[in-house]
Amino acid sequence: MTLIVSEAETAIHLSHGDMLGECGATSGAITKGSSETEVISAGKLAIVAMPNPSVKGFMLNVTGDAGSQLMLRVMDISGKIIETKNVASNQSIRIGDNYRAGMYFAEIMQGNERKIVKLVKIQ
Repeated sequence: MTLIVSEAETAIHLSHGDMLGECGATSGAITKGSSETEVISAGKLAIVAMPNPSVKGFMLNVTGDAGSQLMLRVMDISGKIIETKNVASNQSIRIGDNYRAGMYFAEIMQGNERKIVKLVKIQ
């Protein structure tokens, strides 16, 4: 089966075993986006942050087991919790627009599994 996916969805599809096929004129956009994306995944749980680093905010795409709740927690470099949210699997969340410049960690948890992605906000 062949799917055409957006640049934002490419990393998610690659993380669960899909492969790139023949691309049309948009192939430059897809490969360019892959260098700006950090994907942390194992099993069904995954978190993708784009763009990273960012001058404004971050778009987090989270995936996990559709049958249970996911918890998002964002911490600053000192470990202070900046925000927490309950999220659904396969959801995109915008965060960080009001964060100061610096390094943050976005942690997604589902049951006993957790994944962390480093976020860098630049001025």
